[in-house]
Amino acid sequence: MKVYIYLLLLALSGTISKAQEFGKNLGSVYLTINGEHPKDYVYHDEQVTIKVVGETLGNINFEIRNISDGSAEFIWADSYFVITENTIPFSDMNRGTAAAFGITTTETNSVNPATRIGTEAKITVKASSKNGILFNFRDINKYYDQHAKLPNDRAVLAFVIDGKKVEKVIPIQVYTSKIKKKLKQELR
Repeated sequence: MKVYIYLLLLALSGTISKAQEFGKNLGSVYLTINGEHPKDYVYHDEQVTIKVVGETLGNINFEIRNISDGSAEFIWADSYFVITENTIPFSDMNRGTAAAFGITTTETNSVNPATRIGTEAKITVKASSKNGILFNFRDINKYYDQHAKLPNDRAVLAFVIDGKKVEKVIPIQVYTSKIKKKLKQELR
């Protein structure tokens, strides 16, 4: 019986490690951030720290911590995703949800004002697209078939820090089951 349990655990650990090499399963796609599982990714420089704290097919939540000596502003209007060669402006998921429930009268298509982040403080940015889906597995497969590589997907977060506009680029990789299968065959 112990041998059976040991073999079962060994088989499961192999399955789990294989699943993790392509990031987090979001249903029809797998997501990695700069080649890492989203929960393990941290962007860090002398101004900000950015972590991914939630992700779905339609949004990515970023926790942004201001570690500079002054205040920082997150600029919604200048932040965007690039997914399979398409530029997708950030849409604030919080405002869309609030409007859907009648909690706010702000139009969801309007541009959000800059969000101030105090020194040694953080905010959570719930970035989505206006069409409701960021990662379309058909578009990803089509791009991969045409180019034999993943697209240069990314999130670009815009800030004003110490009076200067700066952008922080977060590399994103999106895999489908079809792409995973092809990549595994190439590794053999």
